[in-house]
Amino acid sequence: MTALQRSVQGRPIIIRRLFVVADDAIPHPIQEVARVAFDLSRPVWKTTHGLVLVSTGNDFYPRVTLESWTKPIAEPPPDQTWEDLGPFDVSVPVGRVWIEHADGPKVGEPLLLPPGDYGGRVFRWTSDAVPYEDDLDDEAPEQAVEEWLIRFWRHSSADV
Repeated sequence: MTALQRSVQGRPIIIRRLFVVADDAIPHPIQEVARVAFDLSRPVWKTTHGLVLVSTGNDFYPRVTLESWTKPIAEPPPDQTWEDLGPFDVSVPVGRVWIEHADGPKVGEPLLLPPGDYGGRVFRWTSDAVPYEDDLDDEAPEQAVEEWLIRFWRHSSADV
């Protein structure tokens, strides 16, 4: 049976249309992506220890949820129309997966996972509203104009 194990949420500020979901390991995903020709039309950049995610806007606070599951789950929640941005594989050597601003500061609490190799899937929901812009004030709006759902599950021989 597939079951949700843990869930954390955060609201990073979107800077240069980017934010990061990553384990505490080195190299940092932004450092890895900086070595290639970066394309903002691609919403998910997979790296060794995390993801660099490209938002539809800039200078606002999307709602980001990280979830860990007992087994792979490909279906998004039925509560709204989610865009499926596809699967990923990532190594989690430290066991603390954070939501981070593109310039580095971590947001909220980490998703705690046993160290190991994980698969996952990324979903995004975008409203028709204009992204919130406030000169980088610390106050986030109550209504998100973009939401991300990033699910993790541990790889095992049974997942193949």
